[in-house]
Amino acid sequence: MRIAISTRGFEWTGGVELLRHFVNALLAVRSDYPAELHLLLPEDNHIGSMRDLRAFGLKAIRSTVWDRTLTLPKRRQRWDPSVADFFSQISESSVQSHVYENSDGGLARCLRRLAIDVVFPIKETLGSGFSTPWVGYIPDFQHRYLTRLFSQRECFDREVQFASVLRDAPITVVNARAVREDILRFYPWTQVDRILPLPFAPSALAAWFEPLPPHELAAYERPQTYFIISNQFWMHKDHPTAIRALAEVVRHEEFADVGLLCTGSLQDYRQSSYPQEIRDLIGTLGLARHVQLLGMVPKRHQIELMKGAVASVQPTLFEGGPGGGSTYDAVALGVPVILSDLPVNREIVSSDALFFEPSNAQALAHCMIERLRSKRQDQKSEQLVLQGEKMKTELGLTLMACLTSTAATSRSRTHG
Repeated sequence: MRIAISTRGFEWTGGVELLRHFVNALLAVRSDYPAELHLLLPEDNHIGSMRDLRAFGLKAIRSTVWDRTLTLPKRRQRWDPSVADFFSQISESSVQSHVYENSDGGLARCLRRLAIDVVFPIKETLGSGFSTPWVGYIPDFQHRYLTRLFSQRECFDREVQFASVLRDAPITVVNARAVREDILRFYPWTQVDRILPLPFAPSALAAWFEPLPPHELAAYERPQTYFIISNQFWMHKDHPTAIRALAEVVRHEEFADVGLLCTGSLQDYRQSSYPQEIRDLIGTLGLARHVQLLGMVPKRHQIELMKGAVASVQPTLFEGGPGGGSTYDAVALGVPVILSDLPVNREIVSSDALFFEPSNAQALAHCMIERLRSKRQDQKSEQLVLQGEKMKTELGLTLMACLTSTAATSRSRTHG
């Protein structure tokens, strides 16, 4: 099969991470299910065909008439810069990348040119009659539960987007059983067999267990003992609770030097002042020497920092998948995890997880202290790699069955 992985709508680091997991899973089963994998990268005003050139020309004419001066539309990448970094962390380097004009028509032309059998994951409907079979994807229903974080327009747009995907996609994949339950609750007309919850399948590359040369991490002034949060600074990730919890922890003399490293993009489009509010909180609590906001770091560096942590902390108020991407990494590496006690987070498979009441800094501090006082049971890297391969294969088989069925069903309808 010729499978296309669409990055459209996954323009954030967590989205790119999810696509990387999908690709690694499909590569894991390729010996039994041969497939070509093609990564599609949308670009505004990309010229890859005569139709793209014609569309570009029409835009230029409209802009020139409007501005009364010659104006050429600018090309603009619509994928996250982390694509290159994250996709260097895959099992093989055999995924082909293609840039295409960022429109449904541009996507259709690209898929035809590559003779793609099926494309996924698709976040915005392509319509039931789209020329190439496609599999839908719905991330979560955060806007239903944390409405305060969204504008009315955003809530409306998400409802329309999700309903359209559920109506038009032959099958829609989700990252957790909890998301499927939400779909059936909010869209009761949906057929349950058209919603596929994917298995929790954390996996690590064998190379991740090899130590990096010291000079590669020299820029990070790590304390000897630290926790780590690897989340983008979305408001719902609730970094403030973790920071307040750390303030409780360092009041104990024996833990006075414990630190917290935070990796991930320092921005939330919904409230541009949020990162500064975090910095202000750190200053108010006197934690300047304890908390490091590292921002985006190379994926391999993030993995090495996580390996040295006492535990990975996930204080999130909402997730579409068990524990979010950082928990996938931690479990795959055998690093203990401390998570907010949400139904979706209870879907993780780990014997080394502690849960605390969401937004409760005291409860989180208690878990952090418990972890500090207990001896970490390190697993052998060989065992973790084998465990990850097993889970990755399970995810790959699930995805391949879904993609094969979608492509075959669409072909039979066309020929019928």
